[in-house]
Amino acid sequence: MDSGGIHPEAVCSWPSLGERLRERRILSRWRIIRSMEASPLVADLHSHTTVSDGSFTLETLTDAAQRADLDWVAVTDHDRIHPDIEAPVVERQVDSREKPLRLIRGIELRVKAGDQRVDLLGYGVERTDALVAESNRLQQNRKDRAGEIVECVDIN
Repeated sequence: MDSGGIHPEAVCSWPSLGERLRERRILSRWRIIRSMEASPLVADLHSHTTVSDGSFTLETLTDAAQRADLDWVAVTDHDRIHPDIEAPVVERQVDSREKPLRLIRGIELRVKAGDQRVDLLGYGVERTDALVAESNRLQQNRKDRAGEIVECVDIN
C-alpha cells in the first residue's frame, strides 16, 4: 500500500515524542483522506463537555453534532473520561438521520515531552485502574491550584 513516501516503521525509529506524534498525525491524515475517496466523513476529534471546561452537556453536544451533520465526535475532556460514554466507541441513533452518530470515548492529558508540555489526545480509551488513578490525581492537582489562586486573590 502506497503511503505517500512515509514508511510506517519510521515512527519507531524517531527519538523524540514530538517527532513520533507528528509522524502519526501525517499517517492518520493520509488514512482519513484515503477513506474520504470512497465516502466522505465529517468528524470533530476534540470536544469538551461540562465534565471539564466545555459549555455543552453530552446530550447538548450530541444534538449540536446532529445539526452539524457530523459522523463522528470524540469527547476528550481534560483529565477525565466522560462517565456517560459506556464503551470506546458508541453509536447514537438520531431520529432524523439515516446513519448513526458515533461517539468516541477520549481524554485530553497535558504531558511533558522533554522540556515542553503538550496536550495529548487519547481516543477509544479504556477505563483502566492506572488511568483512573492518574485522572483522579490530575483533578486533585487542579483543585489544589484553584484553592491556591483563591487564597492569593483573598490576600491581595
